[in-house]
Amino acid sequence: DPFKLSSDMFSQMTKSGVKYVTGNVTFINKEEDLIRVVLTNAKEYVGKTLVLAIGGKVSDTNFKYHQYLNKGLSYCAVCDGSFYVGKRVAIIGDNEAVENSVDYLSGIASNIYFINIEDKKSTKENVENFTNVVDFEIGGENVVEYIKIGDKEIHVDGVFYEVKSNNFSGFIDQ
Repeated sequence: DPFKLSSDMFSQMTKSGVKYVTGNVTFINKEEDLIRVVLTNAKEYVGKTLVLAIGGKVSDTNFKYHQYLNKGLSYCAVCDGSFYVGKRVAIIGDNEAVENSVDYLSGIASNIYFINIEDKKSTKENVENFTNVVDFEIGGENVVEYIKIGDKEIHVDGVFYEVKSNNFSGFIDQ
């Protein structure tokens, strides 16, 4: 459970006496051997190390499957891939996802169904490619159970939605 992991990490951090703040970052800059972080409230923090755990979010307003988030749907293959060792997964992505998510997950999952909204294919042995896909359906009772592409319904244990727009790292200049 990814929420238990993050909760355990937070608990360990606070028990160790680490101070923390919450807020939205607007600026990060490395100045010599220090890193400066500025929040929207104009508070600044300086340190020697910065850990970015920024996650992802789908900004595609036509994506209608948010109800499956953490119920077989993930927006980050690297973050959640370990939950699908030896399982069947679908990756809905673009050409960038071939090198990122598909290559990574091909070493973890048993079968991958790569649903590319663009035209690149994966050459990995355990990947079935679908290119130039404009319409798909994710379904299941309470969790992801299948993905449908045209008339083909494929049983999957999980779906990764990996489109360029779900990356928050654009605010980082360096």
